[in-house]
Amino acid sequence: MGMSSTVREASGLVLDLPPELSSVSSARAKLAEMAGGWGCPREVVEDACLVMTELLSNGVLHARTSLRAVAAPQGAGIRVEVHDGSPLPVLPRIAAMPQDEDLCAATGRGLAIVAALASSWGCSRATGEGKVVWAEIGLPPAHPTRASRRPAATSGQTLRPICAERVPLRLLRASEEHLEDLFRELQVATGAGTPGCVARLAARAERVKALLAPAREPARRALWEASQRGQPVVDLDMMADDGLLAGLILGGKLLLSARWAARAGYLLTEPADAEVDHWREWLKLEVEGQFAGRPPRPCPFPA
Repeated sequence: MGMSSTVREASGLVLDLPPELSSVSSARAKLAEMAGGWGCPREVVEDACLVMTELLSNGVLHARTSLRAVAAPQGAGIRVEVHDGSPLPVLPRIAAMPQDEDLCAATGRGLAIVAALASSWGCSRATGEGKVVWAEIGLPPAHPTRASRRPAATSGQTLRPICAERVPLRLLRASEEHLEDLFRELQVATGAGTPGCVARLAARAERVKALLAPAREPARRALWEASQRGQPVVDLDMMADDGLLAGLILGGKLLLSARWAARAGYLLTEPADAEVDHWREWLKLEVEGQFAGRPPRPCPFPA
């Protein structure tokens, strides 16, 4: 593949790119520009841009070969593909990936985002050399008789025990109260005249709520029980699948957008304070570490 050209076709977008991080932002901007004329819902376009970002980032960091990014409308949805020149190894099956597809080598938290946003996705050998990682956004699952590819406790994925040890109640309570305020405001702020940025935040908030629900329920219960006993810290024990990790990652992106919207005057809910933000980042990293096999570590924040 020659990697310096950009080819726009009537039916979609094809970008030949060097394996550089600057290629990721360039491809995302070009996809957003072109997909605006495809007639797809704005949320689908935004999700497709985010998926393209994650797939290209994996290609740049792991494949390290020339890349080709392809995107095309399919009805009200969008299909994105990233081609690279790296081989396709044989791997154990990964949760949330279609079971009849060859599996790709790309790993990491970016693929949790892809699994959360895509109707279906996978990896296959390219014609000739290399592989193709693809995702379909805003379309029915490729195999409608199977469960949704989005991470969920009911999707048949293996649940893993996750424990956040010695979490200060003050931070857990502050985080939960802030999330409730934000979710409540976004839920009611979706009527006529709602700014587009708020409507998009509301749609994303519903997705984050669904992904985090299996973890937030035990957190609320632990918070109430520890409060009744007068304990300043609590161990959060959860059984979770990849949906929790995806929810924490997407939730972080939601909170960043909500912070901007509040500062711009679109939202009344103020951002959480810095310590709560740092604690949320610690929780995300702790969950990532335990998903990778590391044992739990006590929360470093003071009670």
